[in-house]
Amino acid sequence: MTTPNMKHNVAINSVTRVTYPLWVRVAALVVLAFALAVSGPFGTFGTTGFAVRLLYWGGVVLALAGVAMAVMRGVRWLGVETPSRRDAAVIAGFVLGFVPILYLWTRAVLPQPVYDRPDLFALAIYVASVTALVRLVARLLPRLAVQSAQPVHAPPAAPQAPRLRRHLPDAFPDAILRLSGEGHYVRVVTTDADCTIRMRLSDAVEDMQGFDGVWTHRSHWVLRSAVVRSGYRRGKPVLILKNGDEVPVSSTYAPDLEAAGLLEPRGMATASA
Repeated sequence: MTTPNMKHNVAINSVTRVTYPLWVRVAALVVLAFALAVSGPFGTFGTTGFAVRLLYWGGVVLALAGVAMAVMRGVRWLGVETPSRRDAAVIAGFVLGFVPILYLWTRAVLPQPVYDRPDLFALAIYVASVTALVRLVARLLPRLAVQSAQPVHAPPAAPQAPRLRRHLPDAFPDAILRLSGEGHYVRVVTTDADCTIRMRLSDAVEDMQGFDGVWTHRSHWVLRSAVVRSGYRRGKPVLILKNGDEVPVSSTYAPDLEAAGLLEPRGMATASA
């Protein structure tokens, strides 16, 4: 029986996201707007008063927060799962959503000597570059944190239960081996049980944060510890799990799985056979 896994490059799922309370996020935006108004970057200090700068930078920060929320929800709604495509979608979303607002708000609030210099194209290049840099840093920091925090010989501590457990029956086992997308449903498989729930596969994988898993195919995601060996069936690679399930591997994820030592390269597999 061939089933579950999905698309996530040998990703670091062991790093969980920190969600701050609403008041903390609002306070951070207020402090950021005030700091920008005081410092007056991009030529706004010498050409405008503090009240105008506070109005301008407050609007910019508010628009940025709104666009960021809309873009991230849109990317999740579209089901963009591979990191490179997700980054590209986020950059495109900020360019298309934030740049026009920034351009019009600048022309409406600031005096002409300030806004006369950057044009719409220059703003698009600047926003795209900054967004790409932020996405790059967001990907590198969790990896560096894991490498520095993880003892060399100490095994990582496993979370007690994934967030996905909230969507499963009470009697369903906790030891999830894999997930597979079946239309608008996700099949959750353990060693001796399986269950189908109505949700998107990308959301189900998101709810498995803290558990070390990998995508093998756009419709299949497996727990790394569930893999016992790999093989080829009719010339196509598969991962074989501890419960005997064979999970297909697509060409998109095969190189990452080979690099991670989960999939034996085709030449070596043929030689050993």
